Amino acid sequence: MDIGYTAQTFFAGSCTQHRAANGHTSARVPRAMTPTEPRKHTSATMPLRYRLLCRLAWPILLWMSWRQGVKADDSTLLPQRLARAPLPGAVDIWVHCASVGEVVTVAPLVDVLLDQGHRVALSVVTPTGAATARKRFGERLSVCYLPIDSARGCARFFAALKPLLGIVVETEIWPHLLNAAKRAGVTLAVVNGRLSSRTQNPPALLRPVLEHAVSQLDCVLARNAADADAWQTLGVDRARIRVSGNLKFAGLAGLASDPPRLHDAPYWLAASTHASEERDIARAWLATPAPRSHVLVIAPRHIARTPEIKAELEALGAKVALFSNADAMSDHNDIVLADSFGDLNAWYAHADAVFVGGSFAPVGGHNLLEPAVHARFITTGPVLHNFKEEAALLSQASGLTTVDDATDLIERISRALTDAQTRKQQGLNAQRAVSTVDGVLARYTAEIDALYARSNSDQPD
Repeated sequence: MDIGYTAQTFFAGSCTQHRAANGHTSARVPRAMTPTEPRKHTSATMPLRYRLLCRLAWPILLWMSWRQGVKADDSTLLPQRLARAPLPGAVDIWVHCASVGEVVTVAPLVDVLLDQGHRVALSVVTPTGAATARKRFGERLSVCYLPIDSARGCARFFAALKPLLGIVVETEIWPHLLNAAKRAGVTLAVVNGRLSSRTQNPPALLRPVLEHAVSQLDCVLARNAADADAWQTLGVDRARIRVSGNLKFAGLAGLASDPPRLHDAPYWLAASTHASEERDIARAWLATPAPRSHVLVIAPRHIARTPEIKAELEALGAKVALFSNADAMSDHNDIVLADSFGDLNAWYAHADAVFVGGSFAPVGGHNLLEPAVHARFITTGPVLHNFKEEAALLSQASGLTTVDDATDLIERISRALTDAQTRKQQGLNAQRAVSTVDGVLARYTAEIDALYARSNSDQPD
C-alpha cells in the first residue's frame, strides 16, 4: 500500500487467470499449509487501527468492486476480489505488480525464472496491467488480480497459490497481504524497491501499520543507496537490504528492435499522458501557425479515457482521429489518439520528438528510458519524483530537455522539429547514456536464486 496509491486505482479492474501450459515442472513438492509453519505475526498482531479502517471501508470497497465489474463487463470481478473465484493453482514463485510499469520492469526477471523451470503466478492491480502481462507472457504463467486487502481474502489467496517465494515489485505495501504471506511461510522480497515521499513520511496514525507490514519482508533489493536508506528508515533491518540497481534497465535490450511504423505522416508523440495534460498540450499545439509539419500523436496512460479525451480535444476545435479507426487516419488531422494497447514502443521508435507525461500532472513522471533506447529527442515536465534517477542519468548526458509547462513544451518541440541535427544529437546522447548501464539483471537473478534456494531448503522433506 504505497500511501500515494489511491484506493480507486487498487480496486479497479477485474481478476483474470491463465493456467500455465508450458509443461514445466519443479523439484519442489507442493506443500500443505499447517498451523505449525513458522511465522512472524498472526492477524491478532495487525495494528488495531488498520483492522478498524478495513472494516469501515469494506462496504465502499465492495461497491467499488461491483462498479468496476459492471464497467468492465466482467461478472467474475466481485467474487475474485473476495478471493472466492478460481485462482491459479500451486506455484513456486508469486510475483506482484501494481500496473503496466511494474509488469514491464520485472518482465526480464520473470523470463529468467520461467526459463529456469519455475511455476510462476503474477498478480496485478489494474486491467491494463493484466493485459500487459497476458500479452507479454501468454500461457507461460498464470495472471490474476490481487484480492482486496483483508485477512481472510489474502489467506485464501495464499492457500490457493502455496508459493515458496513472493516477489513484490517496487512499492506495494499491503499489510494484510504481507501478513498472510508470512503466515503461509512465504519468503518475501521486494525488487526495484522504492518508496514515495508520502510513504517515507507517513502520518503518525499510519506509521505503525507500515512498520508492521515491512517487518514481514525478508529482503529488499533497492534501486540505489537513497532508496535503501528510505526502506531502513521505514523499519526494514539494514541487513536485509541490498542495493541491486534499477531493474528498468534490464528490459531495454528487448526494445531496441525496429518495430513497424504505425503512421505514415511525420509526427511527434505525447506519451503516457494524464488528465489535463492532453488538453493543455493540444491547446498550445493548436495555437502554432498552420500548416504544421507534424501530426501530434497522443498516447494516454489509460486508454479507457480515449472517448473523453477525444471530446475534450474536439471542443478545442481540433481534428482528431483514433488510431483504431483506419478510415480516420489522414494527413489532415491535427491529432491522432493512440488507442491501441501495447504499441507504445512502436510509437516511440518513429517519433521525431517525444514528451513523456505524468510530469505536468502530480503523478511523478513515467519511464524515460524507453524512448532513449530509440535515440529520440525527449522532453518531460518538472514533476519527476518517481524517476529522479533516470532523469538525472539522461540530463547529465545532455539527453533530456525539461520544460516548465505546456507552452514551454510546444516552443521547445517546435524548434526541435525544424532542427534535425539538434534532435539527432540529443537522441544519441540519451541512447549512449542508457547503453552504459549493464549487469542489473544478473545481480537481481543471483539474489532471487539465493532466496529461492533458501526458502526451498527450509521446507520439510
